[in-house]
Amino acid sequence: MPRKHKPEWYEYGFPEEVELFQLESSEADELAATLGIDDPERHGELIRRLQKAGDDYRDAVELSRITPSVPRQRAALNELLSTAGDLRHILATIDHASQDALWALLDEHPRPVEDRDTPENGFTQYEELRIRLEHLTPVLKQYLEDTKSKGGRPPNTELQQTVETLIGIYEEFSGSAFTHTAHEEGSYTAEPRSQGDRFVHRVMSLIDDNLTASTITSAIGAVLRRRKDR
Repeated sequence: MPRKHKPEWYEYGFPEEVELFQLESSEADELAATLGIDDPERHGELIRRLQKAGDDYRDAVELSRITPSVPRQRAALNELLSTAGDLRHILATIDHASQDALWALLDEHPRPVEDRDTPENGFTQYEELRIRLEHLTPVLKQYLEDTKSKGGRPPNTELQQTVETLIGIYEEFSGSAFTHTAHEEGSYTAEPRSQGDRFVHRVMSLIDDNLTASTITSAIGAVLRRRKDR
């Protein structure tokens, strides 16, 4: 049975400073040689692009670390949906005397002028709240429907985005289409076989040395499947 997530209402906080991705001179020369690049200008451009891809990946991983997961976001918004539904019901069924009292209170305590665009009274504030709640409910329901878990392990979005960038860099600088070889003699292998595979594996292992060959190969496969479906 899937684990229930409790909503957590808290500040995201600030990401910690991440180390910039810098290639050593020998690593830069190795990667350029892999793509057959000997022109100094193209060599420099390649390294700038790779270092930016590494920086973007590290920033995205850190941001992901402090951001609530989708199940936690769903739990928080599901609670909001329930609360909005309760409030809509109260506003729809409140008796006229209480409604008049609420309008009078809003008239006596209007929002500060800087918080509103036009003059308002108790009735307009009441109606604005009702209309906003009516709009919010279907929006939340659609989000919760769209983000239902489809089972399986959630995708490593940060890794896949960076792998897709690296595949594009490989194709641009090598002048060849990226090929992926995940099988050898009929059996699956996570080790890189094609030149494109070796390039992406090498760069990703330099960006994040905690990644396994299997994780990188899976990300390459996911990116190529998505490309094929476009």
